[in-house]
Amino acid sequence: MFPIWNLSGRVVAFGGRKLSDQDDAPKYLNSPETAVYEKGKLLYGLFQNRDEIRKLDQAIFVEGYTDLMSLVSVGIKNVVATLGTALTEHQARLVHRYTNDVVLMYDSDTSGSAASLRGADVLLENGLNIFMANLPSGFDPDTFVREKGASEVRALVQEAQNLFDFKLEKVLAQPTEKRSELIQSILESLARYKDGIQRSLLLKKVSERLEIDEKVLWGEMERFLYQRRKSKERRSTIVDRLNALSKGKKVNKVERAAEDLARILIYEWSLADLIFEDLDLDEISEFKILSVFNYLKNQFRGGKCPVESDLINNFNDVDLSAFIVNTLDSDFESLDLERWATDCLATIKHATLQAQLEEVREHMRQAQKNGEPWRELLQVCMELEQEKKKLQDKSITAIDKIT
Repeated sequence: MFPIWNLSGRVVAFGGRKLSDQDDAPKYLNSPETAVYEKGKLLYGLFQNRDEIRKLDQAIFVEGYTDLMSLVSVGIKNVVATLGTALTEHQARLVHRYTNDVVLMYDSDTSGSAASLRGADVLLENGLNIFMANLPSGFDPDTFVREKGASEVRALVQEAQNLFDFKLEKVLAQPTEKRSELIQSILESLARYKDGIQRSLLLKKVSERLEIDEKVLWGEMERFLYQRRKSKERRSTIVDRLNALSKGKKVNKVERAAEDLARILIYEWSLADLIFEDLDLDEISEFKILSVFNYLKNQFRGGKCPVESDLINNFNDVDLSAFIVNTLDSDFESLDLERWATDCLATIKHATLQAQLEEVREHMRQAQKNGEPWRELLQVCMELEQEKKKLQDKSITAIDKIT
């Protein structure tokens, strides 16, 4: 059994390895997805190995638990593994927080090669530099390191080819009449490049190596570029709208705390238990962000994890859609999210208590003025003050008083 950690260092699921080959059960079986565990949003080993990845400015991607553990056992620690799914954009963004360079070291069989190429395009689209480690036929990373040792693995990583050189060699190995599909694959990958200058240089290289007119290649690639522009059009419009609306906008402390809690939930769903246990939605009912919390709480109650595309498209309000897109594009990795959430919850609760206290004080003033009993109201004031004090003591950091 392999425990699976999230980036906060909490075990959120397990992966099981079949011990016998006598039945048709899957070789690996993960825990079912839950509100805190979604395979496409985690990378096995990232919690433990992220410091080494940052230090070496390189991440090695493998497919399985034992692949990763075998590499780590010989001192190669800048490794992460997917969790039985195709590589996702969320995983690409996760690893990009720590490095720009990724080496794909997947199994040498046909399915492994296909998976590595699919994953390469996802990583490429998120601005990473991709290199392909060529495992000899019949090997996976686990068997290779056991038979060849750490030095051979390091040599393999050192000699890893740039993605486009790797693809070019695949094309050149084929007869001319069978190259079209592979060339289309190269052009589709090039269209994902964010750096236009680098894309032009690589296209020129492809043109020279394959002896194809550069204008012809540009014409073919334009189709892929057009598709990408259309898919990004809505997101770009929303972000522009957010920037326009945010200028001059004033947000009070409570509304800002509520928005920050929504950001934390979208970024790190494993904190949903903590947040929804303490947050009373009536306390933020006056703010527009309540719609986001209602959606997220329904997901939480249903044991689901919010999906990025659903989040973006769920709200007709342009401000909320822009807020969500901006949050998805943010990086909070360097922050202590649990501490941040605790402070936001305390800020909201503090404001609620303060409002209640002011209301009781006003009733007490009116009672004194009219000669009515007021000592019970004084007791309520004292109890509210005690609750505020307890809240301040419980808070991890100092709370700015809202008056």
